[in-house]
Amino acid sequence: MDHTTVVKLLKEEKYDLGIILFSRLDFGDSNFLNNIVFSDEATFCLNGSVNRYNCRYWSQKNPHWIQECHSQNQGKLN
Repeated sequence: MDHTTVVKLLKEEKYDLGIILFSRLDFGDSNFLNNIVFSDEATFCLNGSVNRYNCRYWSQKNPHWIQECHSQNQGKLN
């Protein structure tokens, strides 16, 4: 399965979840943008792969929770 097919399937699977999450956003909150992390960082591995997802964020109980994802690939360039 090529990259384009995977992206298309993920978009189809995540569409409904995205609508639900978007409907929960509180745009009236003056700190709204302070609770969003914007980044253009990526990890480039020497084997040619690119990891754009270094961290996963999701917690209803604690919105400040972060779990770092560590790849097992050796030899990286950020």
